[in-house]
Amino acid sequence: MNKQFLVAFVIGIPFSVIAGIFVFLLSYREYSRHFPDKGKPLKMSFESAFFAFSFFIILSIIIGIALSNMFR
Repeated sequence: MNKQFLVAFVIGIPFSVIAGIFVFLLSYREYSRHFPDKGKPLKMSFESAFFAFSFFIILSIIIGIALSNMFR
């Protein structure tokens, strides 16, 4: 693996975790207003957080690949 790819991936992990946490907190607060029980908002918030985490991990991998190809 190239150094730029590894750096982009290592930097992307903490930001992806932070994004997932914030998306979970925001979406849970909003979903809990619309549903009387706590099960459905919790499940939907975890799905949203997983999507945000996955999106930012994939984005950091793409940036790492782009950087490694740019600096060859």
